[in-house]
Amino acid sequence: MIIQTDVTKHNFDLGSIVNEFEKKETPLTGSLIIHKGKVKSPGKNVLNLSHILLQMKKIEGNIRDELFKIGERAGHKFHLQQIYINHRLGQAQPGEDILLVIVSASDRINAFSAAQWIVDEIKKEKIITLTEIER
Repeated sequence: MIIQTDVTKHNFDLGSIVNEFEKKETPLTGSLIIHKGKVKSPGKNVLNLSHILLQMKKIEGNIRDELFKIGERAGHKFHLQQIYINHRLGQAQPGEDILLVIVSASDRINAFSAAQWIVDEIKKEKIITLTEIER
């Protein structure tokens, strides 16, 4: 199982990331799932959203290690071949990228379930705080 985590302050270069991901795939892979979370407007709590601020919560270790742990749990739980998790930090405008999760598995059920589980775990763990800023 291959797990890669990253943190960025910019939109994702999805084409390059997927290309690198696919280079590591094997014939065991039957399904590859991509989740790309974006800033939406209106926000969850702010109707006139200007932007969001994504900050790392005070945790022991670093954010990439925390994302890796979530990926590792997902890999074992859903029998994944490969996992890529990239979370944005800093300021992001409506329409810009926040979270990228790519998983591959031998079957689509495990791949879809794993992608959703990873996103839910990241939100549940609250390693990153999201603050909506009004115009």
